[in-house]
Amino acid sequence: MASLFFKINQSDKFIIVDIQIGNTNSITNRTRIKAQQGELWLTLPIKKNESKLIHSIQIDNNQRLIDLIKQVDGDIYLADDCACQYIDEAVYNSNGIQLTYTSYKPNEYSQLHGNFIPGLSILDVMMNHTKVEIQNMIK
Repeated sequence: MASLFFKINQSDKFIIVDIQIGNTNSITNRTRIKAQQGELWLTLPIKKNESKLIHSIQIDNNQRLIDLIKQVDGDIYLADDCACQYIDEAVYNSNGIQLTYTSYKPNEYSQLHGNFIPGLSILDVMMNHTKVEIQNMIK
C-alpha cells in the first residue's frame, strides 16, 4: 500500500477510481501490518458480488480512465510496472496520454517486534514513524 502513496507523491493530480472487484479476499479490502506475533491481516468485510478478474476490469476501463485523465487536463498516466501485461498502450497513445510505468521499491524502515517484513500497509509505517520520516520514504 505504500506504493500507492509513492504514486500519489509523484503526481500533480491523483484520481481515485472506485471499481467494484467483488473478491472478498483481495488487496482492495485487505492489508497487512506487523504485530508482536508477526504479520497480521486487517480485513474490511464486504458483501459478495459477482467476482471479476482485475485484468478484465482494467481492460474494460481503459477508456473510462482516459476520460477521467482528460477531465482534469492530464496527459500522463502512472501505471504500476506489472500493468504492462494488461494495459492497451495503443488506446492511451491514440488519445495523447503518455503511459509511464512506475516501479516502487520499498525502503527498509524500523519496525517493532523483530526483523523487517516488506510490503506491509502504510498503516504499519505510520505506527512506527513521524510524518516527516514517511514523506522522505515515499519520495
